[in-house]
Amino acid sequence: MTPTRPRKLLMMVILLELSNDVWMLLAPGTVSMETVDMRHVLRWTQLMTPCNTTVLYSVQYQGEFELLIKNGSWINAPECQQIPLTNCDLTFDLGSDSDYSLRVRGQCGSTLSAWTRFSFNRNNMTPPVPEIKVTAAGDVLLVAVRKFPLTAATRVMMWRRDEEQQAKTHLMPADQDVLQVAALQEGVVYCVKAQVFLKSDTQSGFTDSHCVSITGTENTSSLLLHSRKMKLNQVQELQRGSSPPR
Repeated sequence: MTPTRPRKLLMMVILLELSNDVWMLLAPGTVSMETVDMRHVLRWTQLMTPCNTTVLYSVQYQGEFELLIKNGSWINAPECQQIPLTNCDLTFDLGSDSDYSLRVRGQCGSTLSAWTRFSFNRNNMTPPVPEIKVTAAGDVLLVAVRKFPLTAATRVMMWRRDEEQQAKTHLMPADQDVLQVAALQEGVVYCVKAQVFLKSDTQSGFTDSHCVSITGTENTSSLLLHSRKMKLNQVQELQRGSSPPR
């Protein structure tokens, strides 16, 4: 007895569905974020599905702005579209302190896998120890700070040498690069160390101690010139390379 036409059509549909299942790509697995010196590199495991060409990967991210204001839209990570690598540097894409959703998918030819998602907030990461430069101009101590991320505030501890237990704390907001402490005693050696901290109370370690001797009074114009020169040096250093301090 020959199969009826409806039965043949049903068998063809089943075969097509089985064929699609065989060639369907699995989503990338074991997604993680590697953070070193505030550089954020997303990593994932290679697709294990057989592919007769190079498997390519694409990454997208979504911050609170995209989620709440732009109706849940996603942004393509510009350096990580259809790449053969299993990692993506998102340091400059994840530029705010908000919560981010990340997702990555694979592609074999024209076939796309499902997305694998990952959540991230850089405030949960430990910032690197900042770099500081300490100089004296008359009776004023100047502390220039180079830090990462730029949204971090700075805590500066200052004391007379051999009197660290009596150190005073100076707080620098995120937009302040140079601290000035005036009316210090001539001939006395003052020491300084600093750390940065984020809104989440996550903080870096302290720098090494830097000590300078206060040389005496200096006119106001010279002090302003010295302070401006330090700020200019800070800007030039950042322009030469915006990488975080090591």
